[in-house]
Order: sequence, then C-alpha cells, then structure tokens
Amino acid sequence: MTFKLPARRGGTLSATLNKTLVRWITEFNVPGAQPPKVWRKVEAGEDLDKRAVRDKTLYDMGYKLNLETVLGTYGAGYEEVAPPAPAPGNKPAPVFSAPSDADVANAALDAMLEALPPQALNEQARQMLMPVIDAIFSAGSYEEMLTAIDNVVTGLKLDKLETALGRAMFVAQTYGYGDAAKENGNKNGSA
Repeated sequence: MTFKLPARRGGTLSATLNKTLVRWITEFNVPGAQPPKVWRKVEAGEDLDKRAVRDKTLYDMGYKLNLETVLGTYGAGYEEVAPPAPAPGNKPAPVFSAPSDADVANAALDAMLEALPPQALNEQARQMLMPVIDAIFSAGSYEEMLTAIDNVVTGLKLDKLETALGRAMFVAQTYGYGDAAKENGNKNGSA
C-alpha cells in the first residue's frame, strides 16, 4: 500500500510539522537552538488519462502490460478479461500484407533446406563419425582411445566437410540478413 499525498497538501503538512513537532523536539533536546526546517517534496502524480492513451497505443502496436504494471500504475481492483469471441457467422477480417523481400528469401532458403535428402545427410554423418566411433569402442584404455581418435582425425579428408560447412554458413548468414532486414522494416532486403 502506498501513501499518496496531494501536491496541495505537502506545504500544509510541512508547515504544521515545523510549528509543532520539529520545534518541540529541538526545544527538548537543545533548548534555545534554532529548529531546522522540514519540508516534504510532493510532486504531482502522473496524468492517468495520458498514461491510459499511451498504454492503449502500445497495446495496439502489439505490447501488453503485465499485471504488476497495471496494479502499480492504476491500483488494485482490475481483472484481466478475455477478448470477446466473434459473433457466430461473423468471422474477423483477415489481415493481409505483401511479403517482404526478406520473407521471400527466407521462404526460399527454408524450401532449399527441406529439399535436402535426409538419407544423404545421414550418409555423410555416418562416413565422418563411424571411424571415430570405431576407434572409441576398439580401444582398450583411455590412452589408446585418444591415440586412435587422433589417428582417425588426422587421416580425415575434410574437403567435403569444408564445403558442407561453407554452404551451411552461407545459408545461415543469408537467413540472418533477411531477418535483420525484416526487423528493420527494410524493403529492399539488405541489412
């Protein structure tokens, strides 16, 4: 619970304290001393009408206040209500927007990734990992395993792996540029 004092009452409260309580305490503790001046700085509260307009604008932009903020700003006594269901037979109008260049690019990249044959990816992974797995299971000790893995890794041909990783990095970077352009509202697709 918070104590809220109207701005017009702050001066009255300070004057009353200075004439009574502050003077009495000073006289009791240090007779004849000049009592200090006490004042209470009271600022006008936030205009809740303006705040409500701002909150509504934010809501319309897609941001929702959490319960803690509502209670802290407007006080207790509010409950969240579910949005009304559309009347039977009245469907809400769909919201359409033209896809941006970033959306088109990301869709093309998604389609390309989905078109990769899983069997080919599994075969590549098996070819790279089976020698390492065999080295692990055939070793009699930890030291033998490390030596066997080192021999396998040293003998690996990495050209296919480098090519696959290079392509994957290109796709990820292109996708990232598309998302950045989309977030920034850039219509030409560049970041």
